[in-house]
Amino acid sequence: MMPRPVLTCPALLCLILAACAADDGYPDLRPTAEMLAPPQLTPEENAPATTRQTAESRADALRARADALRGPVIEPELRQRMQGGRN
Repeated sequence: MMPRPVLTCPALLCLILAACAADDGYPDLRPTAEMLAPPQLTPEENAPATTRQTAESRADALRARADALRGPVIEPELRQRMQGGRN
């Protein structure tokens, strides 16, 4: 008896069409020229004082994150357990 590929083709076609019809979660495509253009800033946003303040606050936040990550990777209790299993 010969296989019936005719039955699988419509089902496959319906599945592909259903997948293509759902466009949830995909961002809108933008023209390349628009993406590469410099940002349009207001004079207040482009002021040197505002730029410096923004940069300094971001740098302070990054330094705080780096300081928080400087601790031990393995907690003392876990280190004790690991060393206890070795003896």
